[in-house]
Parts: sequence; C-alpha cells; structure tokens
Amino acid sequence: MRSGWARRDRTARAGPLLASHRLAGGHRRYDADAPAVVRRIRALLDAGLPTRTIRDLLPCVRQDGTVALCTLDTLEQHLQGLDDRISALRETRSSLSVLVTAARAEEA
Repeated sequence: MRSGWARRDRTARAGPLLASHRLAGGHRRYDADAPAVVRRIRALLDAGLPTRTIRDLLPCVRQDGTVALCTLDTLEQHLQGLDDRISALRETRSSLSVLVTAARAEEA
C-alpha cells in the first residue's frame, strides 16, 4: 500500500501526462484532442521512454507523432542507453553460453 501512495504522490506533484478536469459528479473530462495525445504518449512509451521523460518531451511531439529537433539530445541519450544495455546483455549471454557448452561437454 505504501508504494502505491508514493507513486500517486509523485504523479500528483509532477502533473499528469494527459490534461483533464473534473465534472461536478467527480468524473474526468478530457479535451477533444485527448485521443491524439494518448497515441503520441503510447508511441513514446513503446519506444521505451519513461513517463518523466515523456512529460518533458510531449510539447515537442508534433500532431502527426513525429518529434521536433528539441527532443534529439534526450532521444539520443536513451538510444545510447539501450545500445549499452544490449552490449552488456550480449556479453552476459556469451558467458552463459560458455557455461552451458562446458556443462554439456562434461555430460557427453
């Protein structure tokens, strides 16, 4: 329960990704462009970007979903991070493969 509260608290302080307002009955009401904004957010999430980064980049995402030049540094940093993780995973896989091969050789 505590971690859920902390997450809600962080989200409340940082602000939502999708603007809305409350109706008298407490229901949320979204702007007419909300479906397009959700698609842009989804595309950025699918690209592996965390919501805190998306919040900063969203103003630089065009209506058609392409990104403006103002996002380039951030996107390149995240791309480099992925490349570094992929490289580390390849090294880990190679080490594990050596262990598996050695174990199979002993078995034979």
